[in-house]
Amino acid sequence: MTQAATVPEGVLTVAVVRKDDPDLRVLDCEALLNSDLVALRDETWWSGVRAGQLPLEWQGLALRVVPGPRAGPCFRGFSLELSDPRHRYAHRFSIYSLRDTAQRAIARLLKQKVLEADDTVNYYLTALPQAGGNGDPDGSGPGNGKSSGGATAIKVKPRSQGLVLDEASLEKYLAASAPLTAGWATPPDPSDPQKSSAMTVLFERDAWELGYRFARRGKEVESAAVWTGRLLRDTASSEVFMLVEWAIEACDAAEDRYSVMFSGETWARVRAQLDERRKRLHRPHEIILGSVHGHNFTPAADEDGHQACEDCELRATCLHTTAVASALDIQWHKSVFVGQPYAILGIWGWTARGEEVWQLYGLADGTLAPRGARVLCRA
Repeated sequence: MTQAATVPEGVLTVAVVRKDDPDLRVLDCEALLNSDLVALRDETWWSGVRAGQLPLEWQGLALRVVPGPRAGPCFRGFSLELSDPRHRYAHRFSIYSLRDTAQRAIARLLKQKVLEADDTVNYYLTALPQAGGNGDPDGSGPGNGKSSGGATAIKVKPRSQGLVLDEASLEKYLAASAPLTAGWATPPDPSDPQKSSAMTVLFERDAWELGYRFARRGKEVESAAVWTGRLLRDTASSEVFMLVEWAIEACDAAEDRYSVMFSGETWARVRAQLDERRKRLHRPHEIILGSVHGHNFTPAADEDGHQACEDCELRATCLHTTAVASALDIQWHKSVFVGQPYAILGIWGWTARGEEVWQLYGLADGTLAPRGARVLCRA
C-alpha cells in the first residue's frame, strides 16, 4: 500500500513548521500514505471488534480518513473509519499518531540544512489540492477500482486460520485476579482515554514467571520469549479480553548485548511447541499474543560517569530505567504483529539503583504505550 490517503478536497499531508514561528510558515510537507495508516487501521479494527461493531474478518472492509474540524490551515485531529455494507466504525487519533510521517519530512529538512539537530518543530495535518480528480493524486485508488469520497478498499489475504474468540465471563476473571503492579517501571497515564481504556490482559502466574525467566536467561545479553494464550469474548457484553497462559522460549535467536533477533529456526520451534499445546491441551484457539525480552543492562552513565541523578535519594522510585521500548523494539513489534493489534510487548530492565523493573506495552494512538495487566490468583 503506497498510495496517498485522500479526502474529497485534496491529498492529506503532514506539514512541518518551526515551533517558535508565529506565522506558521510551512517548511516541508509529507503526503500521508496508506502505508502510514497500517497500525492505525489495526487499532481501529480492534477497537471496533471490542465494541461489537466490526467483524472478525478483514475482507471487504474499506478505510477512510475523516479529518476533524479545521483550525486555520490544519485539522484538529482525525478519525479512521472502517466499513462494509453492514458495518461502520470510526476511531479517533491525535496528530502524534503521525509522527513517523512527519519524521520523513524532518529527515529531509535536516539533510538540506534547513533544520539543525537542536531545532524544535510542530507538525499538523492539512490537505493539498488533488492532482487526479477522483480522490487520488494519480487518479486511481489502490488495487482495482477507484476511490470514492476518500474510501479505499483494503484487501487482505489471511496468513493463517481466522481469529476465533472463546466465550467467558470477564467479571469472574476480574474477581479471581489482582493488578500486576510490583516492579512496575511506569504506570500508564489514567487521564489518557485511549490508553486507560485498553483491553484487559490477564496472566496465568506461570506464564508471567516463565516470561521473566526467559527474558533474564541471557544474563549479559538480551534473551526473549513469546507469550501464548487466548482471546475471550465477555458473555455479558461485546468486550474482548486476553488470557496469557504460557511463554515459549525464543531459542536459536541471535542474542547480543543490546538486541535479540529471531531466526527462522526460532519461529519454527515456537510454532511447533504451540501446535503441540493446541493438540495436547485441546486448545485449538491458542495463539501467539505477544513477546517479552530483557534489557539486561543498567542505564547509561552521564558525562560525569554517574548513573543515578542528583535527586536520587529524594525520590521514592527511580525513573532512570532500561525497561523502555526502543525505537527498534517498536518497529519490530509493529512489523511482526501487523494485523494483530491486541499483541503486547513486555520488557524487563534495571534502574540506576540496580532494581529490577518491568514494563508492558500495547498499541495506542498508532504506537506502543505503557499499559497495565492483572495476574490470576490461583489457589
